[in-house]
Amino acid sequence: MNIRKIHFAGEQYVLAEEEKGQTRYMPVQVVPIEVVSGMSRLTYSNPKMVQQVLDALSPFQLMSKMWAAQICATFLDNTREGQSITHATMPGSWLGQQSAFLCRASRTYSDVQVSMIDSDYQAVQAAKLLHTWDSYHNRMNVDFVHSDIFSDSLNDDENNLENSLSKRLIIWNGLEHFDPEKVKKFLQKSNASICLQSTSMKAEDHSHTVNCIEELLEYLPDRYADRGYYAGSLEGPLGVRYMVLAKSE
Repeated sequence: MNIRKIHFAGEQYVLAEEEKGQTRYMPVQVVPIEVVSGMSRLTYSNPKMVQQVLDALSPFQLMSKMWAAQICATFLDNTREGQSITHATMPGSWLGQQSAFLCRASRTYSDVQVSMIDSDYQAVQAAKLLHTWDSYHNRMNVDFVHSDIFSDSLNDDENNLENSLSKRLIIWNGLEHFDPEKVKKFLQKSNASICLQSTSMKAEDHSHTVNCIEELLEYLPDRYADRGYYAGSLEGPLGVRYMVLAKSE
């Protein structure tokens, strides 16, 4: 798997990708005004969310989510495995931001049944509101689930999240907020396509960080060793963000 290094290109929302000594510029979608205005609207009705919204709208957070959206969209639209995806699971709602970007980047994502799962009730309700206000994103069928992703009730035979079938894509782009051993145990039973993202940045709410692609790959079961689709890093002012995407089979 080729590892790509990504960094900001000047002050614009553009990614410059370096691979094998060559640099190419990757087009990145414009930040949707409905997403930005919706997040601002959230703070009026719930002042306690001001800091969370400011964090979500920071340049590096926006670039991280857009980067994931672009790679996942390419996978969904252009690969045999991606085109067979019928369900997407997102541990952590992230205010619906990741899904809102992905539905704009992909031709086929709108046909996918999405589940956003978050143990933070306030975050789930905020994601619901943003989904309602976003005239593009609200065309999609999204389940907003207030629960711990690791709870037994989510992983029984009926829900079948843990024992994910090959037609599911798991987008887990905030691993620094989750217990790594629980994540590894969860993924051990999965046969889904998996997109993982974490960071080297230290913060009070980061329970675990990674310092290289190899550490992020350790989250994946051994059977995914030859299923790599993408691996890359995004360099920012406060640290590096790492991402991998592995196919279901």
